[in-house]
Amino acid sequence: MLRLTLLLLLFTSTMEGLQAQTRILRGKVSDAENRSPLANVSVSATGDASPKITDADGSFSMSVKGKLILIVSHVGYKTQTINVPEKD
Repeated sequence: MLRLTLLLLLFTSTMEGLQAQTRILRGKVSDAENRSPLANVSVSATGDASPKITDADGSFSMSVKGKLILIVSHVGYKTQTINVPEKD
């Protein structure tokens, strides 16, 4: 099994108002060694039963609330967990 690391770049857009308000979390998953985008990667958030799958260019988007942990997994790669802070 390959032991490559996933690189996850997170871009968030926040909405003004309450701290636990819904926001859109966008990111791109790529191979850490050669920076090529990874398609069909599972990206799930704590408390969300349905994972998102990255598209052909490694991008994903999901609605989230508050502080959470992302779990990123793909066959042949080590599963990554990423803390995503709550935005003000």
